[in-house]
Amino acid sequence: MDNGNALATTGGDYGGLTMATSPAEAMRRLQQLQAFVQEVMKEDIDFGVIPGTDKPTLLQPGAQKLCEIYGFATSFQDVRCIEDWDRPLFHYEVRCVLTSRRDLSFVGDGIGSCNSKEKRYAGRWAFDNEIPAGLAKNTLKCREGKSKKNGRPYTQFFIPNDDIFSLVNTMKKMACKRALVMAVIGATRSSGLFTQDVEDLPEEAFSGPKQEPPPPDEQRQKKTHHELRVMITAAKGPSELAIVLGLQRKAWAEKLLTKEMWDDLIAYGKKRRADVVKDAPSADDGNDAQEEVPDAG
Repeated sequence: MDNGNALATTGGDYGGLTMATSPAEAMRRLQQLQAFVQEVMKEDIDFGVIPGTDKPTLLQPGAQKLCEIYGFATSFQDVRCIEDWDRPLFHYEVRCVLTSRRDLSFVGDGIGSCNSKEKRYAGRWAFDNEIPAGLAKNTLKCREGKSKKNGRPYTQFFIPNDDIFSLVNTMKKMACKRALVMAVIGATRSSGLFTQDVEDLPEEAFSGPKQEPPPPDEQRQKKTHHELRVMITAAKGPSELAIVLGLQRKAWAEKLLTKEMWDDLIAYGKKRRADVVKDAPSADDGNDAQEEVPDAG
C-alpha cells in the first residue's frame, strides 16, 4: 500500500492531526486581531509597554475588550484558598473559564494566584529614619547598597506590613485578574502579541534597570534646594532676595546643598534680581558676592 498516496487522498490526515482552519484563514484571523489591537485598544490602558520586555503586557481592561469582541463569557472558580488569620497567611488560586455567549461552549481557561508573601503585599524597604517607633532594627531583614548617583553606601530595612488584613479583598481580585488575562491570551492565541499581566513582572521591569532610592541626606538636599527655589520665585524685591541668599548660605554651611544645587540657585537668583530691579530701578541689588561659593567652615 502506498502510504504517500493515501495521505494525499485524505488531505494529509495522519494520526488525527488535521488542521481545523487553513493557513489562509489562520492568517486572516491573526490580521483581524492585530487590527483590533492597533485601532481599538489603547496603550497604558489596555496594554502596557514595559521597558526590558520584547512585547506589550496585556492588562485587565484589554482582556475585557477582547472578551467582548470575541463574544466570551467569563466565570471564576476557586481552585485553592488559604486564609490563616493568625500567622497571617493568605493565598488565593482561581480558575477563569471562558465560554461562548452564542452556544455556551467551552472556549478556554486560565489559572491565576496571589498571596500575602508577595513583596508588594508583605511589606516595604525603608531607611533607618523611616522605621516606626518601637520596631527593633536587629529584628528586621536588611540590605545594603550604593547610590547610583554618588556611590554613597546605604542600608535599608524590610518593614513587615502590619495591616495585611485590609488587602485580603485586593489579593482575591488580583488572582481573578491574573486568571482572566491568562485565559484570554490562550483563547485568542495572542501570546505572540502579549505577555502576562504586569503584576507578574519583577520590580525592576517597571522602570528599566533597578535604581535604589537615594539615602536620607540626598532627600534633604533635594527638599532644601526645591524650597529655596520656591522662595526665590516668591521674592518681591532685592531685600527679600537677600534674605533668601542668607538662608542659602546657611544651607550650604550645613551641607544641605551640593555644588550643582548652589550654582543653580545662583543662576536663578541672578535672573530673578534682574527681573525685580526692572520694576524697582532705585533698589540696591548688590550681593554680587553670592556668585562665590561661601566657606563652609
